[in-house]
Amino acid sequence: MLVYSFIAIGVCAIALFAASHYYSSVKTTAGDIEVEAKAETASENVYRKMLELAGIIRDGANEFMKTQYRYIIVVLIGVTLFNALFIELSTGVTLLLGALMSSCGCIMSMKAATYANVVTAYVAKKTKSIRITGAFALLGGAVPGLCISAFGLLGFVLVRIVFGISRDAVGYSIVTGIACNPSTQRFVAYSFGCSMIALFNRVSGGIFTKAADMSSDLVGKVVIGVDEDDYRIPSVAADFIGDNVNDVGGNGSDLLESYVAAIASVVMAGVDLAKTDAQAHAVASFAIAIAASGLLASLVALASVLVKVDKGLKKILADPDVQLTKEDSTRSLKFLDSVMLSSAFITIVSTIIFAFVFFGNDPLEGFKMGWISPAVAPIIGIVSGILITKITEYYTSLASKAVEDTANNAPHGAAFLVTSIDAWGYISVFTPVLIIVVSGIIAYLVCGMFGIGCTAIGMLSFVTSPVSIDAFGPIADNAGGIVESCIKDSKDASATRKVTDVCDAEGNTRAAVAKGFAIGGAAGATLSLNFTYLTIIMKYNISPESLSLANPFVTYAATFGGAFVCLFMGWLLMNTKAAARSMEAESLRQLMIDAPVTYNEKGEKQIDYSKGAIFLGKMLPDYLQCIRIATQEAVHRMVKPTLVVILAPVIVGFVLGPAANGGMITGATIMAVSMAIFMGNSGGIADNAKKFIEAGMLEGHLKGSYAHKMAVEGDTIGDPRKDVVGVDLDILIKLSATVSITLAPLFCQFNVLGLFGLI
Repeated sequence: MLVYSFIAIGVCAIALFAASHYYSSVKTTAGDIEVEAKAETASENVYRKMLELAGIIRDGANEFMKTQYRYIIVVLIGVTLFNALFIELSTGVTLLLGALMSSCGCIMSMKAATYANVVTAYVAKKTKSIRITGAFALLGGAVPGLCISAFGLLGFVLVRIVFGISRDAVGYSIVTGIACNPSTQRFVAYSFGCSMIALFNRVSGGIFTKAADMSSDLVGKVVIGVDEDDYRIPSVAADFIGDNVNDVGGNGSDLLESYVAAIASVVMAGVDLAKTDAQAHAVASFAIAIAASGLLASLVALASVLVKVDKGLKKILADPDVQLTKEDSTRSLKFLDSVMLSSAFITIVSTIIFAFVFFGNDPLEGFKMGWISPAVAPIIGIVSGILITKITEYYTSLASKAVEDTANNAPHGAAFLVTSIDAWGYISVFTPVLIIVVSGIIAYLVCGMFGIGCTAIGMLSFVTSPVSIDAFGPIADNAGGIVESCIKDSKDASATRKVTDVCDAEGNTRAAVAKGFAIGGAAGATLSLNFTYLTIIMKYNISPESLSLANPFVTYAATFGGAFVCLFMGWLLMNTKAAARSMEAESLRQLMIDAPVTYNEKGEKQIDYSKGAIFLGKMLPDYLQCIRIATQEAVHRMVKPTLVVILAPVIVGFVLGPAANGGMITGATIMAVSMAIFMGNSGGIADNAKKFIEAGMLEGHLKGSYAHKMAVEGDTIGDPRKDVVGVDLDILIKLSATVSITLAPLFCQFNVLGLFGLI
């Protein structure tokens, strides 16, 4: 059945070729901007400004990644050596491969976004078409989408081809001599490598972007009274960089990790159920085939949109006076929905076909409906993933009741505003969790433990589409910022900004939707990995009774798992706040230069920043200093949260034993899933409540009003929730489960309580 693995490699190659083609298209259009910049007069100077700012963003993003990887490499070497020596030699190799594939996907995603942002701004200025501008942002987003899926699947397939798979394989630790099944442990190690890169990228990238974003928002809109994308705010360039390193690169590595974990969980559960090596190969081929079909389906769906729009753009660039077609002049971005739905439909059809091919004559034990069972479970995952995205959109879109109610509370002060944000955030948790629970139970009833993993792989099989659409958001946001900073005084600035504002608002909703999709996929993959962990430790004579809540060690460890999640969230928020304060202080320090200082009757210091050297045009902001501060703060503050995620299951497993560690990761999963949804949705509601007021949709309260300032405060509360805490919880639960599976044989043989005969 290796033929399907080679076909999957072919699909990955096609996807990477398409990604390189889209990347080339973006860079070619960036070259067009350079041509126009040379032709424009000194008084215009629009395109030169755009290219200069884009260059600062690109250089800053590259420098951030270089600095971050100096730390990552050190940790990666240590973990790789531990795996190779204490688990099984080849697992060290597959762990490195996972880290490499995740890094390639992340870095290529970020590089594409740093060109797509300025090109999207250029297209908005040239066409004034919301549809073409949005589609070009999607063109830039397609590069991350395709790279994430292709690199993740390619590495997984290489592990399968090079090392093979066998249900009875035995390998030994070099140091301890403990036996394990290296066939499955290699896949776990590959997932572990992906998880490590995702965690570092998400934590450091999240702190970087939200420190810059919060400081820009507060300094611009609250302290001074200008837009947060105003080029005179020193931290604005760092804010733009953060969109690329976290919202594009970090999100890509996060979903790549979920994607790989889902495939690994299916293979591990299936191999455990298989009675023969033939069945084990069928399981691996089935998982790879579904993932490959989802990638191919997304590629087709994206191409159907992008090819058509590319033709429209070329016509306009060739002749600026050409009349827009009726389709291209529409304000609709509904093609984003068509990409998701069409790729999901193609994946559903292919899933049914593959279920029959691999299990038609030899279904696994536990398939209640024969070969139909492994088709039903992924389809349930696909449908539940789409439902979760729609529910997230229902609560966080600009037209939602939650956003309108939150905006209506802004004129009444921060207390009512934050209470509304929290209330709607908590309410929005219930339905997605219910969907995850119901879909998991149905899949288990139909397909056993194998079905739980299949729901996750179904949901994430066409992950290319949601990643592409999610990357659309930060690219559009960056484009809007570049427009605000560089063509503010141009005659068509207002019309151009209206185009980017529509794309930005749509992108904000899509980002919130993608976060819901990500936590749904992460929950499914993690629950499957948790069950796999329990299955593994039972092979080492850990009785099922010792894993129940009747065991005090399990119950107390589960309670600790929930508290551990809260500690992790608190550290992330504290670190983001501290970094944002440093950024705010540096921005105000620069803006204070030559600014008049007065004191009111109460003796309070008042500074008129609008009359300082930067705002009067006597000097330029020192963007690089703010970028350096953001980089140093992010990299320095990522260490403690990331290490504690890796070490928590290690400590619990080696001290309290494997059963207690199972309780810990279960408690952490239960807490993290709900809190991740709350953080993502409440942050999205706060963000769009601010945009609701800025769009003039709250009667009597416009930009700059008291209500708007309160909404800005609410948005800065929501920013670290949705873009730091919520997204990092996805990785916490997956990485904790992966570490636990990796070390399960060691936990069973070496733990403090067992050493003293207490368990």
